[in-house]
Amino acid sequence: MSKALTTVGTSSAPSVFSTMEAFENAQRLVKPLIGSDLVPASYRGTDNMGNALIALDMANRMQISPLIVMQNLHVIEGRPSWSSKFVIGALGSCGLFSPIRWKIRDLGEVEAEKSNGAGPRVRAKRGS
Repeated sequence: MSKALTTVGTSSAPSVFSTMEAFENAQRLVKPLIGSDLVPASYRGTDNMGNALIALDMANRMQISPLIVMQNLHVIEGRPSWSSKFVIGALGSCGLFSPIRWKIRDLGEVEAEKSNGAGPRVRAKRGS
């Protein structure tokens, strides 16, 4: 197994915050998005233009559609959190990991009233 570092390609698109011109162009780009019913409420309207600009910046860096970012990046108490369906899809399609294998067990009837916050766990092996 090689221990050499792998170089990950980066987007050639500059950050929307890199220059005043890039920032102004980004604001023009997000205006139709913040007026759309297709984007979640946390990105909609002029009051949430900041969230939309950050989503656009992330989309540029990840080289994906801003709409995909907005529909899958949830703002929870001021912190960004990716939806599980996005993470599973991104891991499954990036080509760096083996396919995700799910284990489903029948635990029978289970009574639970309290949770410690732990959720399901997924493991993926780095492909060779």
